[in-house]
Amino acid sequence: MEVVLTPPAGLVVVTGAGGFIGRAVCAQLPLRGWPVQGWVRGLDRHTAARADFLPVGDLTSMSGRALDDALRNAAAVVHLAARVHA
Repeated sequence: MEVVLTPPAGLVVVTGAGGFIGRAVCAQLPLRGWPVQGWVRGLDRHTAARADFLPVGDLTSMSGRALDDALRNAAAVVHLAARVHA
């Protein structure tokens, strides 16, 4: 079975964009016509030089209002953020 998706009218926000899967998703979405903004805890060597990555810190500490404001232009969210290392 083949799944074909039509790019949304707005931005796709990818949380956990600095991780292995997140970086791959952020690289592939624009190739398929999806505008993307990758959210990361902090900038590093993989994300610092990229305008499409936004450092947001720890998502659990964001207020509801801050999250609403940050997602105002988003048409979709791909939530990949996770705490995988203690």
